[in-house]
Amino acid sequence: MLENLKSKLKNKLKEFILEDETNSPIENKNNQLEEKIQNKTEINKKKENYQKMIKNNIKKGKDYEKFVGSYFEEKGYIIKFNGIEKGKKDNSIDLIAIKDNEIIFIQCKNWKENGKYKINEKIIKSFIGDTYTFIQNNSNYKNYTIKRLFVISGKILDKSAYYYIKENQNIIKYLLLEYPK
Repeated sequence: MLENLKSKLKNKLKEFILEDETNSPIENKNNQLEEKIQNKTEINKKKENYQKMIKNNIKKGKDYEKFVGSYFEEKGYIIKFNGIEKGKKDNSIDLIAIKDNEIIFIQCKNWKENGKYKINEKIIKSFIGDTYTFIQNNSNYKNYTIKRLFVISGKILDKSAYYYIKENQNIIKYLLLEYPK
């Protein structure tokens, strides 16, 4: 009977030890560490994907600016690639097209037609204001006939932008110039 009791105690002790090993603080810490590593890996992948998307969008924008520049060069304009040269410091002016006594300040947008972003009246007004500021700060452009043009690759103007441009054609126009895919 004593032997039987000892045997039962040994078995219980073994069960307890095995159970304790599977839930040991070290194992729990290892599991937590593995979880953190996995989470960081997922976060890093998301960051990498986001950075790739940003780089692709920048390249897509520059490619469209070059395409629009070529379009105007074929029409006899001298093109200054302001957006490509100055990046974010371009004063919202992607291209400056010069021909005879005329300068066209051009903003290019190559956004997805079915995307969640649209060009609205506020963006158009901001572009117009930026061109006035640019002219004030660059007196060599003051003696030219100034035009402003919003060039878009698809139907990305919302109703407020269409209406504003229609009502202010003496200040701003737009051109739909599809980018070949």
